[in-house]
Parts: sequence; structure tokens; C-alpha cells
Amino acid sequence: VERFASLCLAGDEPGARAMLERNPNLLAEAPKDLVFKAASAGRKEAINLVLDLGFDPDWQDDCAALHSAAGRGDEEVVRLLLEGGAALTLRDPWYDSTAIGWADFFDHTRLRDMLLSEGAICLFDALDYDRLDRVADVLSRDPEALNRPFAECLSREPKPEDWQTPLVRMVDRGKTEAVRMLLDHDADITAGHPDGRTLLQLARDNAHQEITGLLQERGATRNPRQ
Repeated sequence: VERFASLCLAGDEPGARAMLERNPNLLAEAPKDLVFKAASAGRKEAINLVLDLGFDPDWQDDCAALHSAAGRGDEEVVRLLLEGGAALTLRDPWYDSTAIGWADFFDHTRLRDMLLSEGAICLFDALDYDRLDRVADVLSRDPEALNRPFAECLSREPKPEDWQTPLVRMVDRGKTEAVRMLLDHDADITAGHPDGRTLLQLARDNAHQEITGLLQERGATRNPRQ
């Protein structure tokens, strides 16, 4: 198994496949983190090989290979991983961030903007990074994202405060145009904050006057679930 993993990480396709012909069980017995290790080493041949062999590009411990590559600003590795099926919607279990967030945190703004423009991104990323031009595309691929709580996007056990829909999160953050966009797509206006406040209460408590007006125009009243 160690020899097979070494050949994979060296990008030695003939050697790795020869070992597999002799022992097909090596795929099941090999470490699951080979994509992460190959991407961390930046070896194109190794990345392509382990992806072709079927190793999971989204395997993660502290983070996934795509997070790490985006944090380093390694656009070539990022593209290889995306072509190999890595998910831009995957969030790491420590910071709840996608690869877009990792690129942003480490000031790789060109890479961040490329991912926001080209990738199959999460609705929360489109809203958080003010890419409202991507909202329609996200919802065309994943209509349920409109009202999916942040808690259901996480790779860790959610906390009570994570149960915010996109609309609740944007009202809480005072993002007027994002709120308008979500309302135009018929987001659930009865959704409430996890602490029990309605959208109107939340907007008023945060002194978001324009959002308060928007919600009133759309008929937001008490949360019927209360």
C-alpha cells in the first residue's frame, strides 16, 4: 500500500497501474487523502493520476485540497481540482468557508473573483460577496438553495444560530440589494431568525430602515411559526 501511494504521489502512472493489475484491492486500502497530498505538492501528474484512479477530490480533515490550493493562490491546481470534480460549495469544518472564502482571506482576489464568476458556487457565497449577477444561475441549478438554511451547507454539526435561510442572513447583515433580489425570487418571507425574531423584528432591531420598508411592502408580518 505504501509503495502504491508513493507511486501515485510521484505521478508514476505506469507503475501505479501495474500494481493495481496485480492487486486491485490497493484502491480500497490506500490512504483516502491522496488528492490532498498531491495537490499540496503541486504535482500536476500526481493530481491527474489520483483523480483518474477515483480518489475523492473532496476528502477533507482540516480542509479539502481545493481550500488549500485556493488559500495558496495556486490557480493551476485549483483548475485541475475543479475539472476533477472538486466542489466549490464544500465548506471546511473549522471556518465554515468554501474555497472562495479561503482565496478571499489570503488576499488572492483575482482567484476569488475567477471562482465567483466561473464556478458552480453556493448561494451564500454569491450573496456574501455581492455577486447578485450569479443568483439566477445558482437557483437554476439548485432551486432549493433559495430557502436552504446555512446549517445544511456545513460539514460539521450545526449550531442553533446556523439555522438561517439566505434571506434571514441578508436581513441580519443589512444587505439591502441582496434582500431585494431574494424577495424577487420569492424567498420565504415567513422564515425567522433562530432566536425567534421575525424578519421585520430583525430588520428593526438592526436599524435597517430600507430593508424594513422592503419587507413591509412584501407583506411581512408575524412569523406564523411563532
